[in-house]
Amino acid sequence: MAGFLESNISAIAKKRVYEREILIARGLAPMEGKDGYYDFFFTTEISHKPVIRADGTVDYSSLSQISNVHEGDKIACYHPGIPSVDGFTVRGTELKARQIKEKPQLRGAVVRDEKNPNIYYASKEGRIELADGKIDIQRVLEIHGDVDHILGKVEFFGDIIITGNVESGVVVRAGRNIEVRGSVEAATLYAGGNVCLHRGIHGQQRAKISARGSVTAGFIEHSIINAGDDIMADYIISSRISAEGQVIVTGRRGMLAGGYTHAVQGIDAVTVGNEAEIRTIIHVGCEAEAYYKELSVRKQLTQASIGTNTSEQELQELREELEDLQEYIGKGRKAQIKIDGNIYRGTVVGIMHLEMPIERNTCYMKYGIQGNMIEGNVIIH
Repeated sequence: MAGFLESNISAIAKKRVYEREILIARGLAPMEGKDGYYDFFFTTEISHKPVIRADGTVDYSSLSQISNVHEGDKIACYHPGIPSVDGFTVRGTELKARQIKEKPQLRGAVVRDEKNPNIYYASKEGRIELADGKIDIQRVLEIHGDVDHILGKVEFFGDIIITGNVESGVVVRAGRNIEVRGSVEAATLYAGGNVCLHRGIHGQQRAKISARGSVTAGFIEHSIINAGDDIMADYIISSRISAEGQVIVTGRRGMLAGGYTHAVQGIDAVTVGNEAEIRTIIHVGCEAEAYYKELSVRKQLTQASIGTNTSEQELQELREELEDLQEYIGKGRKAQIKIDGNIYRGTVVGIMHLEMPIERNTCYMKYGIQGNMIEGNVIIH
């Protein structure tokens, strides 16, 4: 009974009960329920950070981008929410409990159990991913052993896994991710997603990797690497590196020496350059081409706005292009370079449109823009 207990109050009055504790009113705190949730039987989040072993070495094999299922595999189980229970005060006023939330049904490449619709199974075989409540299963091409010049070219719309090495002259093109469990020589790799090299790449000045996502490798030597996200390696030597995200070289060696390394959102390394003072250029923020392009589009937009031969659609396209460029440039304004070890003479630090050569060996530095200058600060451990 909620609120006052009228029978107890009446009994006290009739029997004239004194100096005794008798319950005359009862309240009840609201009881919180539990939201519905899913248990997934596959990896739903792929880590783009390698495992650092106890000895300081980096385990890049832990970065496997592939989670495979077979048709009929159990992939998810939904646990319905437990309803909340409303409470009340001693005066009988209702106290509302929080309403629980149920998850929507999974969509995509799934089959539900007729007897238990909360159980989901894979509708086909392939690489499985979860995004926005939708299960996507794509086919995987797995090549056992090495890929050599005899095979020449490997093209596949889904994911490609190569268990051996990729030899010189080979072209590998994937609509999604590429995973190589051996080493890569002077080959060319294109990926619509991520590239994961469990060992690394000896490029011989002829290798090229291009990925819309991230690139991770044990080492990168004498290669050209372009990534739409981060680039991570234990060391990078005499390569041309460009990342829309960050370049992270923080393994046991953590060395970045020679070549040109550019990252829009920052560079994090242990050592930059070497004792031989090899010329090493590191740059963060936007490169000069982005500024020139922005000025060009801005000029075109001004001229088009005062002209009479430009359609509204053309004006809108120029406005959108300018907005995209400004957003891209804005990503790099706060980019920094962090060196958690030695930085050697012969290195050139670049941030946005500014450059600063390193005139003497130093260590533990962080570089950023202050006003219109590059400013270096000592990292305090």
